[in-house]
Amino acid sequence: MNRRNAFTMVELIFVIVVMAILAKFGVELYLQIYNNYSNTIDTTDKEEKTQTLIEEIANRLRERIPESTQLIANGIRWVGRDTDGWNNGTWSGVADIGHETDSNKTLIESPGTDMTVFNGSGGKYALFFKQNDAMGNSLFYTLNGVMYPISTSDTTGTRNAFILSRSIWKGSEHYIVSEFAYSIVYNSSAKTLTLSTFKPWTNTAPVNYLMADGISNFSIMNFKGNAGGFIIKLCMEHSNFTGERNASVCKQKFVF
Repeated sequence: MNRRNAFTMVELIFVIVVMAILAKFGVELYLQIYNNYSNTIDTTDKEEKTQTLIEEIANRLRERIPESTQLIANGIRWVGRDTDGWNNGTWSGVADIGHETDSNKTLIESPGTDMTVFNGSGGKYALFFKQNDAMGNSLFYTLNGVMYPISTSDTTGTRNAFILSRSIWKGSEHYIVSEFAYSIVYNSSAKTLTLSTFKPWTNTAPVNYLMADGISNFSIMNFKGNAGGFIIKLCMEHSNFTGERNASVCKQKFVF
């Protein structure tokens, strides 16, 4: 009786072939599982970042002076309200128009306003007097437009007044205080979204901040005019395991 102590050559080749097949499919399966896992993680991350970014944009736009909103090339600009000052009771929003104490209409009484905040402000803040008639939103972005810089304040005697840098040509009993104007611009080549702050009433240069990169699309469509609402669409690229940027996560938001 013969005993077999080893595999034959054919058996060894067969085992090697089977192992090679299993290894090939095993690696492919592992890569597919890892790729799916990586895509899921990256998509979830981009979903969160896109949602956070579009909420930030929406929150900023909610604090705008509606009449100042203007769609520009690849973006939007607006004049913001000093919401913190309003909420803290710093300014009342009420002007005693018609009872100015100077002939040039640069000294505006405002009952209930804490004028110590505006003393020596030198154009840091500006007033917008709400108007009933239609006006071009470009008037918000010129030196002699509808934004009136606050030079300082006057609390001598019984006065509680703003002193403006120039006289008002058309005022009302209701005003809004602003500290900054803003713009958001999309650069399609660099795939970036940039926030700029500036003061058009003093013609200061804008200060730019990078909000996000990897932006594949950013668009804003106005609804019922610039003073109405807006539909914002924001898309952010996400990459798979191979590093290819072949998909985007998109969000839409309506802002009134």
